[in-house]
Amino acid sequence: MNLPVDTTSPAWLSVIIPTRNEARAIAALVHFVRQQAGPALADVWVVDANSADRTAEHAEAAGARVLSTAVASRAQQMNLGARHARGPVLYFVHADVQLREGFVADIAEAVRKGS
Repeated sequence: MNLPVDTTSPAWLSVIIPTRNEARAIAALVHFVRQQAGPALADVWVVDANSADRTAEHAEAAGARVLSTAVASRAQQMNLGARHARGPVLYFVHADVQLREGFVADIAEAVRKGS
């Protein structure tokens, strides 16, 4: 079932990032997502699988909401993040991915087209 999503309204996008030992990359990614998404962003969830480094601390300091799980399973981490997300559109991204500027516009266009 497709539900209409108004991508011109605020808070329509939730970004979910499953992590494990991503302290080096996570803050930059969260900052970039927040800066690029602006008012479209409902929330950023980092779902951390018992990192041995300071991934969760760096993510939280960068403005993400952090969930922790003992299970290092990307699928379970993404599902956990999805259950907490507030936006009607969910975007899953790995911490080691470098997003391009304009990624939010690309998502909005795909939503408008029903992709």
